[in-house]
Amino acid sequence: MKNESDIRVSLWEGYAKSLLEIGVPTEYAESDILNYEQQDIHGECGNIHVKKWSMPGLCILWQEIEMLKDNSCTILDIREPHIAIACFGSDGNRDLGDESMLGKQLPGTLELHNADRTLIRTYPMENGKNKQLSIILSRPFLSKLLYGEYWFKNHSWRDTLLTDKEGFYQYFMELPLQHILNALWNEDIFAPLKRYYFEIKLKELFFMLHLQSEISDLGSEVPVDIRSKLVDAKAYLLTNYHKAPTIKQLSRIIGLNEFKLKHFFKIMYGMTIKSYVITLRMEQAKNLLWNGYGVNEVAGQLGYKNVSHFILIFKRTFGETPRQMIPESKKHRNQSLTI
Repeated sequence: MKNESDIRVSLWEGYAKSLLEIGVPTEYAESDILNYEQQDIHGECGNIHVKKWSMPGLCILWQEIEMLKDNSCTILDIREPHIAIACFGSDGNRDLGDESMLGKQLPGTLELHNADRTLIRTYPMENGKNKQLSIILSRPFLSKLLYGEYWFKNHSWRDTLLTDKEGFYQYFMELPLQHILNALWNEDIFAPLKRYYFEIKLKELFFMLHLQSEISDLGSEVPVDIRSKLVDAKAYLLTNYHKAPTIKQLSRIIGLNEFKLKHFFKIMYGMTIKSYVITLRMEQAKNLLWNGYGVNEVAGQLGYKNVSHFILIFKRTFGETPRQMIPESKKHRNQSLTI
């Protein structure tokens, strides 16, 4: 076994052409420094803008992908034992009922791999673009990161992620997960402290996954062929709740008739499609308000054309208006920023 993970980013059009190779040592020490690089990769079939944070035991890759040819994709090839987390963007639209997309990544979901080798293909959306966030950890790094965490000791993961047992887990990208992953890039943290910030966020990420059910554990009472389409439906809503489709549109997108979609969605997820979209919008509204966004701006971001209607639904959900929910400290901060 090598003492480092071999990570390769390739463009594929009938064959794979490796354009970026990264070696990440497996073992790490407290004195290791987190390094940042960004690079533009150009190929005949596409372009990739890569941002990379890395140190021994850890590599975080953000890829912004633009494919120039049909039937092409990027391939992230990770060799040597590792744990990999991958999630995908949602630029553009995609017909989830299109059989040519079967077996490919699903925006709105997060994949967790434990393997000696992982191949992750990212295909463009209709506009030729996509995004991918990948987090690659060595087993020694993860063991140290979660050492002493009681919840991890008692999770079925432990026997898989820290051994040579291969495993694959898939989760919905619920809003708390989205917020954690977005924070990896959006927070302006003093560079020498960035490593410790990442470690805190990664621990938070694994804890949130611990609290969530795997997709494969959901909907045992729903027919298998319908269950997979309901996974598509929820994943689509998770990435499009601000411009949510009608029931008729969602039915066409996932390839399931309206009656079965409405009936089995409620059985599998415990709420109607309309209620789920409202829940997503209200939770995101609360998050945006706490981060200093104005009421009108929040309503617009979440797809509400009528601000009064947004305020009414918000109060019905939380028992107070958006302005009442904003902490006093946030109000004063916002006032000082506008002077």
